[in-house]
Amino acid sequence: MQATFDRLLAQGEQSLPGALTAGQTVERDDIAALNAATGVLTAPDVRQVYAALLAASRRHLTALTRRAGR
Repeated sequence: MQATFDRLLAQGEQSLPGALTAGQTVERDDIAALNAATGVLTAPDVRQVYAALLAASRRHLTALTRRAGR
């Protein structure tokens, strides 16, 4: 985990495109983890929180991708 953090931090510090790519990586990883966790959740309130987090990560990924394409 620390190695991944260090790699993404170094990538993001190099340039704006590097920062956008690092951000996209983080959001993709978050989306994958949230999707995996959602499959085993049973409490409706917890599922609702995870759904909101997933929606936010998708919006972030969309914004980062759009900005990277400029």
